[in-house]
Amino acid sequence: MSTLRYSFLLFCLVLIIVSTLFAQKITRGPYLQTGTTTGIVVRWRTDAATIGKVIYGSAPNQKNRSVADEVATTEHELKITGLEPNTVYYYGISLAPEGAVIEGNDYYFKTAAPVGSKQKIRIWAMSDVGDGSPNQRAVRDAYMQSIKNDNRQTDVVLFLGDNAYAIGTDEEYQNNFFNIYQDYFLKNNTLWSVPGNHEYYSGSRTSRDISYFKIFSLPQKAEGGGVPSGSEMYYSFDYGNVHFIGLDSDGIEDNQYRLYDTLGPQVKWLKRDLAANRQPWTIVYFHHPPYTRNSHDSDSEEELKLIRQNLTPI
Repeated sequence: MSTLRYSFLLFCLVLIIVSTLFAQKITRGPYLQTGTTTGIVVRWRTDAATIGKVIYGSAPNQKNRSVADEVATTEHELKITGLEPNTVYYYGISLAPEGAVIEGNDYYFKTAAPVGSKQKIRIWAMSDVGDGSPNQRAVRDAYMQSIKNDNRQTDVVLFLGDNAYAIGTDEEYQNNFFNIYQDYFLKNNTLWSVPGNHEYYSGSRTSRDISYFKIFSLPQKAEGGGVPSGSEMYYSFDYGNVHFIGLDSDGIEDNQYRLYDTLGPQVKWLKRDLAANRQPWTIVYFHHPPYTRNSHDSDSEEELKLIRQNLTPI
């Protein structure tokens, strides 16, 4: 091989490596999942596979702890443990183990209040939000203004399904969910979600191979309290003296059971979780409302009637 050709190939290799390193950027996130009294999950997506890292600490200038991916990936999902309850932590993201850190004043999270504590809790609950409309943005802006006026952080953010129209694809989640909320509150609020019917339209009710379950990291092993569910379809967690239970009212279990049948694994787990709960407040949330008279009528739509008649008594 001639020296000229060798030099040219070496130059091309270096160019490819440098281009790959500098091409990396965050295309989704960061966003926060499964926030407990002692831990949290930080997620983000990059345009190229890389070993990402989260650095964190108790002050903006004291990020002296870190956790990193074990292998290069575009879907980063890093779990932080060993934290103190009810405490604010600041974090930053590096797109490579020793790379530059992406951080800012809005890169922080607060761990959950101790179980049983009686401090006030602010909850923001939304359903059917992801249509990309001016109304969606207006609701977002109004709530963000209320937070600014009150100078008080939201503790729990609940998304109650149909988070991205029309069929809940990854692209629709990017356009109608992340692009709309990312720069407002996703960096510093833990998100909890349940699926709606639109999430399942991209697949089938019997399948968990839909974008929703790839996007959200939800507790299956009682990481935040309650009884282990073993499924991201349904789960529970504690915040202060409130026990939260998220259910899947649209998915089909064992190829036959919906939530309103009350015979599937989900409701069997629900009964165990409720029996074990000792909190004075319990909030159960799912997509299909047992009482509604807006665009849907729970007195005439069969699945809503069955939810009210069969599930609500439990």
